[in-house]
Amino acid sequence: MKKLNLKTDIKFKFAIVIISLLVLILVLSSQFTDKNFYLVTTIIGVLSLIAIIISVIGLLRSIKNLKQPTSKRRITSIIVIAFVTCLFFYLIVANIIEALKQIT
Repeated sequence: MKKLNLKTDIKFKFAIVIISLLVLILVLSSQFTDKNFYLVTTIIGVLSLIAIIISVIGLLRSIKNLKQPTSKRRITSIIVIAFVTCLFFYLIVANIIEALKQIT
C-alpha cells in the first residue's frame, strides 16, 4: 500500500478525520441518559466544533489547490469536505432562524 504524503494528501486525511468525528458524534448521540446528559452534549458540541473547523480548513485548501492535477482521491476529499461544510453551515443557519423565531 502506498504511504500517504503529508503535504499532498492532507485534504484526504481531513476528510477521513471529519468522517471519523461524525461517526463518533453519532455513537455519542445514542448514549444519552439523565445522568450523563450534560457531559455527552458538551463532548458532542466540542467534537462538532472541531469537525467544523477542520472541514472549513480542508475546503479552503482544496479550493486553493484546484489548479493542480486531479485524482480520484482529491475529488473524493473535495466532495466529502464540501458536503460536510455545507451541512454544518445549513445546521447553523437553521438554528439561528429557529432562535430568532423563539425571540420574536
